[in-house]
Amino acid sequence: MNLKGCSPERIAGAALVAYGIVVIAGWILHWPMVVRLGVPGQLIVVNAALCALLAGLAFIFRRRKLAFAGAIAAVACVTLVQRAFDLQWGTDLPALHATMTADRLFPGRMNWNTSLAFLLLSLALGAPRLLPGRWGETPAWAVGVLALGMADMGGQLLRLDLLFDGYARLRMSYGNSAVMVLSGLALLWRWRRDGLDGKRSPLGPGRRILVAAASVLVGMVVVTGISTLAFSIRHTRIAFEEEMRERLTSHARRMSIILEDRIEAGRMVATRPMVREALARATQGTSGLAAAKNLEANARDLLKSDFSTFIVNRMDGREVIRVGHPDPMRFAVPLEGTTHSAWLAWDNGPLLRQVIPVIEGTRQVGWAQIEQRVPRLGQVLADVSGLGRSGEIAVCSLDDQNLTCLPRRFDMKPHRMIPIEADGRWLPTALAARGEVGAGEIGNPRDRLALTAWGPVGETGLGMSIRMNASEVFEQVREELLVSMPVFLLCLGVGLVLIVTQVAPVVKRLRASERMAIAVNSSLMRVTQRLEASERQMRTIADNLPVLVAYVDREHRYTFANDRFQSFFGIAREEAIGKTVAEVLGAEGAAGAQRYIEMALAGSPVTYERIDVFRGRERHVHASYLPDMDEDGNIMGFFAMLQDVTVAKRAELELQRLARFDSLTGLPNRLMLDERIVRAQARSARADAESLALLFLDLDKFKAVNDTHGHDSGDAVLKEFARRMQACVRRTDTVARLAGDEFVVLLEGLKDKCEAELVAAKIIAAMALPIVLPGDLMVVVGTSIGIAPAGDPDESSAQWLKRADAALYRAKAAGRRTVAVDVRPDLETERVSAKHD
Repeated sequence: MNLKGCSPERIAGAALVAYGIVVIAGWILHWPMVVRLGVPGQLIVVNAALCALLAGLAFIFRRRKLAFAGAIAAVACVTLVQRAFDLQWGTDLPALHATMTADRLFPGRMNWNTSLAFLLLSLALGAPRLLPGRWGETPAWAVGVLALGMADMGGQLLRLDLLFDGYARLRMSYGNSAVMVLSGLALLWRWRRDGLDGKRSPLGPGRRILVAAASVLVGMVVVTGISTLAFSIRHTRIAFEEEMRERLTSHARRMSIILEDRIEAGRMVATRPMVREALARATQGTSGLAAAKNLEANARDLLKSDFSTFIVNRMDGREVIRVGHPDPMRFAVPLEGTTHSAWLAWDNGPLLRQVIPVIEGTRQVGWAQIEQRVPRLGQVLADVSGLGRSGEIAVCSLDDQNLTCLPRRFDMKPHRMIPIEADGRWLPTALAARGEVGAGEIGNPRDRLALTAWGPVGETGLGMSIRMNASEVFEQVREELLVSMPVFLLCLGVGLVLIVTQVAPVVKRLRASERMAIAVNSSLMRVTQRLEASERQMRTIADNLPVLVAYVDREHRYTFANDRFQSFFGIAREEAIGKTVAEVLGAEGAAGAQRYIEMALAGSPVTYERIDVFRGRERHVHASYLPDMDEDGNIMGFFAMLQDVTVAKRAELELQRLARFDSLTGLPNRLMLDERIVRAQARSARADAESLALLFLDLDKFKAVNDTHGHDSGDAVLKEFARRMQACVRRTDTVARLAGDEFVVLLEGLKDKCEAELVAAKIIAAMALPIVLPGDLMVVVGTSIGIAPAGDPDESSAQWLKRADAALYRAKAAGRRTVAVDVRPDLETERVSAKHD
C-alpha cells in the first residue's frame, strides 16, 4: 500500500471534506444533532460547511488551491455584504434553514466572525501565489488562522459569553473553530516542511530554538491566565447560584405566607354569622331586608381596609348584597391548594378574588365573592434589592398551552406566553410552575445570557423565577480581567525581550562553535569543549527548574541530580552522586519507593504521590519516573522528577473543609449534616431506631433583629445561638446550620423517647436569656423546635429533615417558643408541647 501521498496536510483536507459533506447532508436530511454536532444552541449553516469542504479540497489538490481559495473568499464576501446592508439574495438558502431555525431573522447566514475567519483562511491559502516575496511566504497567515480558531474555542470553553454581552452572537460554533485550528496546523506543517511555495523553510536551528523558547513562555503565560480566569468564573458562578437559590426560597416563602394569610382572612369574612343570617332570611321579607342592610353596612366597613369587593349570592344566583365593583380579571391566575376557588389577578397591583361557599349547618345556602388588594405581595415582587440593574422576579401560572405571568421589573403589564422555547426547552417559570426547582443560564428576551433560579411558590400552583444578566453577575471578574490583561501582556513582553537578549547570544555561540568544529574536521578538543558547554547549559537549565531532577541507573545509583536535590533531601548532590537510593533515602524511604523503582526499570512510566517527614515537617511529594531506553530497547535507568506539592494539598483540604462547614458559625453545613445522618443511621441499624432524633429549629423574631439592628447584629445573634445550642447537647451530637436562621440538631444514643423533648426544652430555655450585642444592646429572640424521631431505616435524610421541618411549622403555628414532635407513622397522634416562657 502506497502511503507516500498521505501527508498530514492531505489527512487534514480529507477530515475537512468529510466534515462539510456530513453537515450538508444533515441539513438536507433534517438531522438536528448533526448540524449542531450535539451542542445545544449552536448551528453550523450550509455555507460554513461548504467553505470547510472547499478548504479541504484545497489541501488535497494543491495545484488548484488558488481556485478553491477564491471560492471560499466569494462565499465569505457575499455574506459580509448582505450582513452589512441587510440584504437577502437567497445565497444563505433560508428556506432550507428555516426548518430548524425559524426564530432567526436571516436563517442560514454566517455571523461576522465566521465570515471573517473564512475570508482569512482563503487569504492564507492563496497568499503564496498572490503576494510577492516575504508577504506571501510569511507564516503569519497560518498563525492568524490557527490563533483565531484557538481564541474562539478558548473563549467558548472559558464561557466568555458570561462576561460580555453579545459574545454569543459573534462567536463561531465549535465545529467552525475546529476547522480553523485544523487548517492553521495544516498550513504551518506545509510551511515548516517545504515553505509556502515549494521553498525551504527560512528558520535555521538558532531561530527554531528562539521560537521554541518563546512558544514555551507564551504557553505558560496563557495557561496561567486561562486557569486563573476559569477558576474565578466557576467560583463566582457557584456562589451566585447558591445565593439565587436562597433568595428564591425566601421570596417564595414570603409570597406563600402572604397568600395563605389573605385567603384565610377572606374565608373568615365570608363565614361570619351575619352572612349566613342574611342568606337564611333573604326570602323573609322585612327581616331579610334588615339583615341584608346590616351585612351591607359591615361590608362597607371592610372596603376601608384592603377589601375592594364583597358580593353575596343565593343558591339561585340572586344577589343579596353587592358592595364595590369586581375586576374584569382579563389576566387571572388560578391558585391551587385552597378549599375554595381563588384567583390572583392584577389591576394596578395584586388582586385576590375568592368565591367561597356559605354553609348553614350541613347545607350550602349561597356564595360569597370577595376581592381584596394584596399590597404586601406587590412589595415582594418589587423587591429586587441585591439583583443589580438587570435583576427581576417573575411569577407565572401554567395551563395546558400558555404561561400567564404577573408584571415584572422590565415588563410592567400582565402577559401570556408560550412556555416552551424554539429549541424545545421549557422556560424557567414553566418549570417552576410544574413544581421543579433548579438554577442555570438562560437567554433572556433582550438577547443577553442570564443566570436564573426557579422554583414553586408553596402549594399555590404558581412558579417563581429570579434572574440577573450574566454580564452583571460577572462584572467584577470582567473588571479584574481587563486590569490583569495588561499585566500579563507586560510580563509576556519582558519575557520575550529577555529570551531575545539572553538566549540569542547563546544560540549564536552554539552556531559559531558548530561551524568551527566542521571547519577543522570535528577536532576532538573542540568537540569536547562544545559538549562541556552544552552540559553546563543543560545543568543550568536543570538547576533552575522548580522540581528535583535526578537520574538513577539499573543498580539504583544516582548518576545525576540538580541543585534542588539538597533542598529536597538535605544532601548535597555531589555527595549523592554514586550512592544508592537506600543510602540516600534510608531503609524506610527506599522501601516506600522500591515498588515504583522496579516498575520504572521494567519499562513502565510511573507517577505517584506519597507523604514523608523532612526536618520534622510533613510534606506531600509528587513523583514521576520515566524509563531511559537505548537504541536496542534496553532499560539503562530512569529519570526521576520530584515536586513538593504540600501547599497545593493543603489548599485542597481547606477547600474540602469550607465545602462542609458554615463560614459564619463554624457549624457543619447541609452537606456535612447529610453525611453524618447517613453514618448515624448505619450505626443504629442494629439498635432501636428510637435512638436517633432530628431537631429542626429557627429563630423567633430574627427578622426584626436584622431590620432593627442591621445584619452585623443578626450575624452576632446567629453565632450566639449556635454557641448556646452546642452547650445544650453532647459532643457526640451534631449541630448544623442549613441556611439563614434554620438549624438542625442530630441526637444519637437516646435512651428514652422523651429525651429529645428534654433537650429541646433545654435549648428553648437557653435561648430565653437575653443576647448582648455590640454597643451593650440586648435582644431576646427565642426559638421554636420541631422534633422528628428516627423513622423507617430506609428513610433518606431529605425525608427525615422534611418531617422535622413540618413539625417545626406546626410548633410555630401553635405559638412561639414551643416544641412539636412528629411521631412515627405507627402512632396515631402528635404532640405539641406547651409554650416554654
